[in-house]
Amino acid sequence: MKDYGSSPLGFACHFGAKGVVGFMLSHPRTCGILDLNKNPCPLTGLYPFHAAVTSGDIDGVKFLLSLDGLDRFTRNHKSADLSLLTKDSRNGYGELTPLQLAVKRGDKALAEFMILERAVVQWQWGPVMSIAIPLDEIDSSGPSPSDVMQLLDSEDDGKGRPGLAQQLILDTFMDGFLFELFRVKWQRFARGTLVMLIILDILTFVPLVIVGMEIRLAREDRTWWMPYWVMTGALLQIGLDVLAISAWLEENGGVRGLWTRRSRQRLYAWMQRNSLQQNLVVFLATMAGCGIAAVEAGAGHDEATLKMAQRIMLAGAVYLDVVGLMGTICIPFQRLGIFSIVVDQLCSTDLPVFVMFLGGYAFTFLTTMYIAYPVEYNEQLDVCPPFNDLLTAAKAMLDLSTTGERFGMYLGGAWVEKPWENDKVLWNLNLLVFAFFYYLCMLLMHVLFLRLFMALLSDRFAAVKRSATLAWRLNFLRWVLYAELLQPSFMGPTWSGELLNGQWACVLQKPQVNLANRAKDKKSAKDKKGGERQGVDAGATTRRARQGIFVDKVETIKRRLKLAGGSSMAAFKVVSDANALLGIPSLGSLAHQVDVILRELEAQSAPPAAAAAVSGSNSDSSPLPTNGRSGIRPPRNSMADTIPPLEVKTQTAPGECVEDKVMESKLTNEIMLAFDSIARSVTKSLKKVTSVEHIAGIFFGAMVALVAYQYIITVVSWETGGMP
Repeated sequence: MKDYGSSPLGFACHFGAKGVVGFMLSHPRTCGILDLNKNPCPLTGLYPFHAAVTSGDIDGVKFLLSLDGLDRFTRNHKSADLSLLTKDSRNGYGELTPLQLAVKRGDKALAEFMILERAVVQWQWGPVMSIAIPLDEIDSSGPSPSDVMQLLDSEDDGKGRPGLAQQLILDTFMDGFLFELFRVKWQRFARGTLVMLIILDILTFVPLVIVGMEIRLAREDRTWWMPYWVMTGALLQIGLDVLAISAWLEENGGVRGLWTRRSRQRLYAWMQRNSLQQNLVVFLATMAGCGIAAVEAGAGHDEATLKMAQRIMLAGAVYLDVVGLMGTICIPFQRLGIFSIVVDQLCSTDLPVFVMFLGGYAFTFLTTMYIAYPVEYNEQLDVCPPFNDLLTAAKAMLDLSTTGERFGMYLGGAWVEKPWENDKVLWNLNLLVFAFFYYLCMLLMHVLFLRLFMALLSDRFAAVKRSATLAWRLNFLRWVLYAELLQPSFMGPTWSGELLNGQWACVLQKPQVNLANRAKDKKSAKDKKGGERQGVDAGATTRRARQGIFVDKVETIKRRLKLAGGSSMAAFKVVSDANALLGIPSLGSLAHQVDVILRELEAQSAPPAAAAAVSGSNSDSSPLPTNGRSGIRPPRNSMADTIPPLEVKTQTAPGECVEDKVMESKLTNEIMLAFDSIARSVTKSLKKVTSVEHIAGIFFGAMVALVAYQYIITVVSWETGGMP
């Protein structure tokens, strides 16, 4: 209810009550009091026009924008202002224009409508027109910290996942209009900045590795100037981050704004999205490790304690620097970037949960088996040597949990070698308990959990990869915005458009019909509350053009059907071509595909003759006759109908038994007739299959039938004394 506004006018605007709004604005008693651009909500900072934007009703927003004068009392001051900012409040949205508010809420239809509402037509030639979209509320180079391109970076669902606003960067919103703006910035300055930072990182990372490798060398054999080189590069890198932070603070209220909790939270979230905390940790570890190396070189001797700390610092710095460098290199490449994102998400989501779960079971089996292991003080048993000591047992369990390396259990003569005979039964029972937990541990830890984790990773990898395109685009735009903060003013403007009459704008060439009806199409697709989908009338000319294209498709299908004749393979080809022409996926059996094609033709208002031609009413020219909508009848000239009846003439050689030969001929005729029925059924089923798996199965069945036929003929010939 916070989006309804705190006034009756805001409530009426949110719910699209046009009559009520017109009455309230035109009534003589309220004409000087009520205004769409005044009296914001004290809690959320929304004006009545913003309350209408939060409803997502395009017709209501159009109505408020058209209120240039209801009568002589409401002229020139009652229409909504597209550049009106929400009033900043503690529980509100901040200072946002109506367009930025629609983007923040992820309303694609309303955001596109308001972007095109601000567009200016430059020229028009036939069905194509050129428009200029002002970038003052869109481009991140503007003075506002809440521009559309910046909102795409900052908005999520509160759990670190992409929110509704970030969905606008995909191609489903205005054919990727917003992402193309980031690409323009990438081409102009962000690519050069990335190359510069990668070179600086490599020039710092390679000497850092050399410093770490030289720890084991004698002091006089080390390169004395290498630590100073690394520290200089690290200072340059952290200096660039400090410069970006200062530029961000300048856009968001300066250092004084950090006194508020919300500003500190925004700064911390921005630093986390751009991995600045990781860069700070790498800087501190690098400076500490190289500083210790410089101190040792100046002192002339090595301290063992400092060297141990130096090893830890340099190892951590090298690892984090490699991870950051690989992520930076993958930014401009979509396939590498998606793979990197998938790996990061797997390591940050599924892996910690599985490690905690696996660690709990590992600790359980370690304590249980160590307690059940029948060994006394200062005694060593060969049953399971790692469990003679707690540390070796923990090491063995850790290896089993992580690498799958198993530790053995050897019973041997342990059942009878116990020194005290009186406790032999209890000792053997104790050993049986240990053996039970040992095999249970191997079954769960080595077999079940590891394979379950592999299956979980495979499923997660496929699921994350499907949504990783959005994540890669978000990383790409964050890098572009970060590079924009580093861009000095003397290098030129960083706008993504071109300067037209003193204003920065993006010029697009769009079809006139598409541009005129885009917002209405979006509105019709969104408003399904009434239960019926509204259509868009594109005019008689558009209908005739669409009908002509459809007739051409039908005639093409009819012509290919006539050329196909009675060939089954040609029928498959015709149906595949028909699917391609009508934009239908080739799924299911041949009968199902024809049924889908017929329904598509009916949906596109096909002429009766065209539908009859495709459905195969003319059996002489169409190889795809149908029985209503149930399926496909086999053609008359099928292979099963052309197989002649088989007859085997008996010829008795001298010395052969006539009865045996007659029996052999009779059996052979029965086998051949049986094989003929198999061939007929296989041929009949061939008309109904389209997938490679079914064809392979039929081929395999035919081969089995041939082998069985040859085998039976051989057995019959052998039993009757003849030759096969």
